[in-house]
Amino acid sequence: MIQINIDNYDRFKKAKFVYKASLIEENIYKKRNEEIEIYDINLDWLKKVDYNDIKKIKLAKLLYLFVEEDLEKITKMYEGDELMTDVKKEAEKILENFDALLYYDPYELGKEVGMDKGIDIGRDEAKIQTAHNLIKAGIDLGIISKATNISIQDLQKMQMKKDINIF
Repeated sequence: MIQINIDNYDRFKKAKFVYKASLIEENIYKKRNEEIEIYDINLDWLKKVDYNDIKKIKLAKLLYLFVEEDLEKITKMYEGDELMTDVKKEAEKILENFDALLYYDPYELGKEVGMDKGIDIGRDEAKIQTAHNLIKAGIDLGIISKATNISIQDLQKMQMKKDINIF
């Protein structure tokens, strides 16, 4: 497993671009798992390095967009680079329709992420809790059934339980 942290500060204060770590048991200093690697990428270092030197380090070149504000430097940096030309085109497409990306219909977004199902589950749980409360209050099961659309048989099962609190 590899974990990558992109930090905007120098976590270990050693002025390095990339730090590699692993999980170590703190008392015996033994590696916990050979398969776990943690990389911390220091964007603060990237801000302080001359952009001509960055070209030599592929990862630094790819991440340079995050730290450089001078558009002229960025343009020079990625001139003739096919990958970054594609990235630039995609970014421009996003910016063309940026307002549409910011404004959304919460209901439509909710449907996309399955919120309707969650709302239905919540409604069902509320009905069950209401039925439990009404049973505790001694209300007639026929009335509860009509009000909640829960069958009388299911209400009788709830009534027989000693602990009717489902939460």
